[in-house]
Amino acid sequence: MSMLQQSYFDSLNADSSRFNPDSLSARLDSLDNRDQNPDDFRQADQFTRNQNIPPQNQKIVLKTGELGTPREELLKDKLLLGEIYLFEFNQPDSALKEYVDVLEMDTSRAIIPKTLFTIGYICENIKKDTTLADSVYQRLINFYPDHPLALQAKKKIR
Repeated sequence: MSMLQQSYFDSLNADSSRFNPDSLSARLDSLDNRDQNPDDFRQADQFTRNQNIPPQNQKIVLKTGELGTPREELLKDKLLLGEIYLFEFNQPDSALKEYVDVLEMDTSRAIIPKTLFTIGYICENIKKDTTLADSVYQRLINFYPDHPLALQAKKKIR
């Protein structure tokens, strides 16, 4: 059985009633440490803009039916699985697990703003943990201040 298949079966059998919000906060903190790496995508992007070097066409395929790299496809599948858990099965804890996995896997940083916003939404509206939601929204604002979802996150912080 492949790692992807095992991950899928593990997620189906996940006990979502035991999701610990503290573990989410700790995992997000570990991602912050990863973001402080000097080879960070944001710093490289800023360097590119400062040097007037045209950006390369780095995109992540998110439309169903278009094939990308295996990593892009896995990220797309995890996002879709998170949405299914959240909206179809009403399992926000399982959805949170999938979204946190996306945060850890997305090295292109292309879909992290949407993922952070969705995690904040789940924490705020479903888990009723406004402190954690504000923390997630603040990360979105700090790391992606120019993203349209950062403006939405500013309105949601209490």
